[in-house]
Amino acid sequence: MIRNNITEVEYNVQSTVDAKHNIPIDYKVTNENDTKAMGNMVQRAKSILGTNEFTVLYDKGFHTGSELKTAQDLGVETIVAIPGVPSTSQAPNPLFNYEFFIYKKEDDTYTCPQGQMLRTKFLISIKPSAKHFNDLCKKIFFGYPFAHQKPAIA
Repeated sequence: MIRNNITEVEYNVQSTVDAKHNIPIDYKVTNENDTKAMGNMVQRAKSILGTNEFTVLYDKGFHTGSELKTAQDLGVETIVAIPGVPSTSQAPNPLFNYEFFIYKKEDDTYTCPQGQMLRTKFLISIKPSAKHFNDLCKKIFFGYPFAHQKPAIA
């Protein structure tokens, strides 16, 4: 596998297991990046079991939108382990990380941890990311007195 212009010899294994009886149903060994491998494994499991009446558990590295959509399109119940916010995507004050902002779709605003309503002055054509909120925090909160207070989280 090539990662950051470095070739690494490694193998990735995806497996499907009957959780009740702990019996392997299927496995696949590759030497390719496996971040988008679970959709195929869900399709294989559905084919082997002949039903979509099972639950898929995605690990932190497999919760890409395309992989979740594959499971949804197949009608398979999905549980996802969501990773924490990486340190490179955190706000200057971690109490103002994006997970503490509440989005209100009806008026396209965010409410910050201090209860302040934030309106966008431009259209965002992509889903806001951790970097977006990090930049927003730097612009709005960094250096302001209340940025160092504990947020009022309900």
